[in-house]
Amino acid sequence: MPYARRMAKPLRSIGTELGRAVTLLPAGDDLELIVLKGHLLLEEQVGHLLAEGALRPDRLAQVKLSFWERVQLYQAFVDTSAEPAFWKLVLQLNTLRNDMAHDLEPSDFRMGVVEFAAEVEA
Repeated sequence: MPYARRMAKPLRSIGTELGRAVTLLPAGDDLELIVLKGHLLLEEQVGHLLAEGALRPDRLAQVKLSFWERVQLYQAFVDTSAEPAFWKLVLQLNTLRNDMAHDLEPSDFRMGVVEFAAEVEA
């Protein structure tokens, strides 16, 4: 089976993890914690997508790739053009997380979260 075909796991399978995500995401208005946990959950799912298509998924654990690099690697092997809005949100959430990781008090964090929420609802 061609590599790209093995990796072409439908995004709806990520939806099966939605129930788990809902239980792990904190209730309340701590936006920083919600962004961090949401990013971790998404990072886990992107890792599963890559592992599913890999001939040697154990080798992926040995490679230290950033989240952005993992997304780019997945998109290099799978046609993701059918879900451009989804992948835009994935990278937008990554930007929010990076803003927090590199700045104790990012000035536009709340606005970024508002914009992200608006995109999710659109």
